[in-house]
Amino acid sequence: TLVDALVHAAIEAGPLNDPPADPEPGQCWLVGAAPTDGWEGQVDAVAIWSGGGWRFAPARAGMAVVRLTDGARLRFDGDAWVV
Repeated sequence: TLVDALVHAAIEAGPLNDPPADPEPGQCWLVGAAPTDGWEGQVDAVAIWSGGGWRFAPARAGMAVVRLTDGARLRFDGDAWVV
């Protein structure tokens, strides 16, 4: 699940602090700076919904993703996700 999500590197939206209400398996989001609920403690991570629940990939400097809502390319600069 993690490998598939990170190789394709496409996120639904984000950074967001609140997890989505009805995620589908395989969907991914960027976690914001003040995460809540099932995302607590996962600041800046890539959150992946799977059949077994949330999986997280910690952000690392140089990571890049494409946001599906607007096609923006985001890169983690070591401190934050930037367009």
